[in-house]
Amino acid sequence: MSVQLVFAYPIRPWKDVKLDAAFLDPAYRARFGAHHPGVDWNLRSGGDSDLGKPVYSLFPGTVVGVGWYRVWGNNVLVRAEDWVRDLVAARMRRSIKSLELLYAHLHHVDVEQGQTVQAGECLGSIGKGDPAAGMAAHLHFEARTLSLPINDWPGGSPAAERRIRDTRLNPHELITCLTYGDRPNLQPSGQVVAPAGLFTFEGAVMDNRAGLVLNRAGTKLWLRCEKDEPRGN
Repeated sequence: MSVQLVFAYPIRPWKDVKLDAAFLDPAYRARFGAHHPGVDWNLRSGGDSDLGKPVYSLFPGTVVGVGWYRVWGNNVLVRAEDWVRDLVAARMRRSIKSLELLYAHLHHVDVEQGQTVQAGECLGSIGKGDPAAGMAAHLHFEARTLSLPINDWPGGSPAAERRIRDTRLNPHELITCLTYGDRPNLQPSGQVVAPAGLFTFEGAVMDNRAGLVLNRAGTKLWLRCEKDEPRGN
């Protein structure tokens, strides 16, 4: 009997996602003076167009870290179940002590430390990190091969580059070594269509003539205005 192993893309639909900064990206190193230990994903529409979009767990595992940090903003760290770690290690031909994925710069977090999550379960939503950092909305994603502090940042030295290669996987290679599929329980919550004109949301009257956009991410409903701020009366 053959078994189909199904994982979930962190952002869906995946066809709308673009890479803004690659793993150990030379352009990132030149601009910021540090080696990039993961990848930065955005929507093809760019800018803050992905702000508030749901972020999903790539595989089943346990949330081993949740926290807010300067520059980083909200982070979630998920440790894969042992069978996932072993599968990835075999496919990527790497020794992996503990496979842990970092989802960083989140706007909000929908899970808590110690919680078990399944592939496709919402972890939170895409954000802009610490407001003081002034960054555009995007998801920073890392694949680590051992347990590290949630906000570990190696820096820009040659030794830091070696450390990244020793303690991280290239997320692009991780993504492409797995099998994906759509099941009803893995479908994205998607965008919530707001009624035209005036409508009521949680007791407040909202004016959609301002171009209100709603996105559902887990238990949260994220409202964003494309033009002016919505008005509540």
